[in-house]
Amino acid sequence: SPRAGRSKRSSASMPSLTLEEYVYEPSEDTYLLMDALDKDRERLGECKRGITMEIGSGSGVVSKHLIDLLPHPVLHFATDLNPSAAKATRALA
Repeated sequence: SPRAGRSKRSSASMPSLTLEEYVYEPSEDTYLLMDALDKDRERLGECKRGITMEIGSGSGVVSKHLIDLLPHPVLHFATDLNPSAAKATRALA
């Protein structure tokens, strides 16, 4: 049986990604963070403007999800020590 608190999000609901070697692929922690953002959707919707940042963006899926949740444009920064991950994030988000 699935563990308690495990995200119900599946890879089927994720955008299609072609990742270079050594880029952190979306995993259970990714889906849990996205679920947490979904739970704060209403509160995030109250933001009229702002700046967001993801540190260790990996594939960029979380950055893309956050940007899609916000009703207004924001200045979004994403960073990763891995140049391939930064490239993947830029392509997706």
